Amino acid sequence: MKKIFSNKILSPLNNERGVAALVSIILAIIILGSIAFNFIAETRQKQSGSAMTYTSTNALMIAEAGLRYTHKCLVAEDVSWGCPAILQGNTDWTTITSANNFNKDFGGDGNFAISFPGHVNNNEGSIYVTSTGTFRGAQRSLSRFISKVCVLGENAITSCVATSTKNNSFIDPPLPDPPVTGECPTDPPGIVDIPADTSDCSSNCGGPTCPDFVYNTHAPAPNRILDPSFTQFCNFELEDDQVVKTNEADHINILIGNNFKIKNNAALRLNNDAADPLDGTKDTTITIYNKADFQNNGEIRVNGTLTLNVAGELSMKNSSRINNSQGEAANASAWVEGNATIKNSSLLVGSLSSDGTILLKNNAEVQGALFGNEVSLKNNATVIYTGNEDAGTNTPGYAQCVSGSAAPIWSE
Repeated sequence: MKKIFSNKILSPLNNERGVAALVSIILAIIILGSIAFNFIAETRQKQSGSAMTYTSTNALMIAEAGLRYTHKCLVAEDVSWGCPAILQGNTDWTTITSANNFNKDFGGDGNFAISFPGHVNNNEGSIYVTSTGTFRGAQRSLSRFISKVCVLGENAITSCVATSTKNNSFIDPPLPDPPVTGECPTDPPGIVDIPADTSDCSSNCGGPTCPDFVYNTHAPAPNRILDPSFTQFCNFELEDDQVVKTNEADHINILIGNNFKIKNNAALRLNNDAADPLDGTKDTTITIYNKADFQNNGEIRVNGTLTLNVAGELSMKNSSRINNSQGEAANASAWVEGNATIKNSSLLVGSLSSDGTILLKNNAEVQGALFGNEVSLKNNATVIYTGNEDAGTNTPGYAQCVSGSAAPIWSE
């Protein structure tokens, strides 16, 4: 009997503790399993979302690349780019329609599709384009207007790089804040694209068909009217109070194969009408294939309109003037592929566009609008846009510049 009572009898409390421990272990296993399952599920979801974000972002970048490619094809020419033929050198963009939609692939990973859906605001130099980028099943689309060249007629100054003013320089009205930045195409063609010289001057400058200008020979006394049988010169220079007039019926286009210079109180008077000196109804285009230089009160008086094309640089200094006689800013536009410098109280009335730097300093003044890669005003230089908002608009040359918003507008 003693042996029997020596065995311990488990109490109900101990049984409950064992069951509780077992339940705790089971619950812990369930909780850990749930955590592990959720972690795996969330990781997979994040990986899936990351992959979707990656493909969508790449599709958007491809769509942007499509717009930039189309812009490049429209404003410049290069057979190596593989551009559709209708986009290269096209002077009338209204001829580009949905029939000219095209695609470009990227080795099977992605592609962009360019479409021309048509828009009420399309014109010869502005077209609405949609680019749809595709990458591994994801698609994104961007649309915008592409314009040919530049922006004039909206602000006193538009520049692609920067506009700086120093030492009491003045702009009327003041520039927007931040300043307007234009979209400059790659040069060439750039803002200004003067066609290559294909005249006799390109191969025989100074020869009989492209002589240097001689005052008494080509503008004989007493009237000093430029001989209408000569429309092109190798070098053209007026100096020391010389005055040359063009007849209103002649010399609508004058070509200078090399340099053009007017200095020391000399003047070129365009479309002179002896009966009524202010009745100029003709357009004059002067194309200069090197440098245009105005010095010491040298001037061009504009009767009618003037388009001044300069393939080199434009320099105006020491009170020289362009289009000051009538003072109509709409009647003169200058297009310069190189730098343009106006200084020392010189005056230009009209618009000025340049692929290079436009520099005004030392009391120089422009009554009109400027558009350049970079624009700098120093030492009391002045640009007066108020009252001259139509600068250059009457001239045939203005057609090469497309007016519109300064920056590209992208919409998705």
